[in-house]
Amino acid sequence: MPHRFHIPPEKWNATALALEGDEAKHCSQVLRYGVGDEAIVFNGAGDEAVCRIAAIKKNHVSLESLSFTKAAPPRVRITLAPALIKNEAWEWLLEKATELGTTEIMPVITDRSVVRLSSADAARKTEKWRRIFIETGKQCGRAWLPELHEPRAGLNWLAAEKARWDLIIVASLAEQVVTLPQAFSEFRARTSRPPCTILILAGPEGDFSPDELARIIESGATAVTLGENVLRAETASLAALAVVMAEAGRY
Repeated sequence: MPHRFHIPPEKWNATALALEGDEAKHCSQVLRYGVGDEAIVFNGAGDEAVCRIAAIKKNHVSLESLSFTKAAPPRVRITLAPALIKNEAWEWLLEKATELGTTEIMPVITDRSVVRLSSADAARKTEKWRRIFIETGKQCGRAWLPELHEPRAGLNWLAAEKARWDLIIVASLAEQVVTLPQAFSEFRARTSRPPCTILILAGPEGDFSPDELARIIESGATAVTLGENVLRAETASLAALAVVMAEAGRY
């Protein structure tokens, strides 16, 4: 199976595809691909092409296109809004969320978040996080990469933006909760259809504060349980995402 390489959507030119910069170096210097070898390129926005390497120059690999495919956008759009957590666990969360198929990731800085980022740190980190999406997309074969938002402080945005999602769920340790399958069943009972856009909110180490949880539920979210055990923050986000993906795929 040929290796997959990424070309940014803004540089995707179907008549003159080429790898540049780090992708070109990885292709020619690390993997030792040569002229005539086949490679697969994708742009993370649904486009993919099987190509043959036509020429190699420093930091530039010219490609001859052999075939193109265009993947349909995800049928169900799932936004994951996890609270920022410590770096190693956060990057692992991003990698696994990409593998599982989330379409959008919206980092949130909550009352109990340990991690706080300046504007400069946020811009630098966001670029690194997008690179994780790309590397994971290469490995798992995704044609569409997640959209990444810059970290948001607080939850004031939720009330204003809640209309974006059919179903909003929040992973909670509170007593008044339902299971994720129940949340989906209740939505279908109300609307006679499955949800097409879903927002998952997950708190940091120590969970959301009571005030935050109250405001989330006031915004229309359904509080759900992820089982009897208390999960780590990164595990909770991914457990919720995996079950939502399974529930969304049932319909």
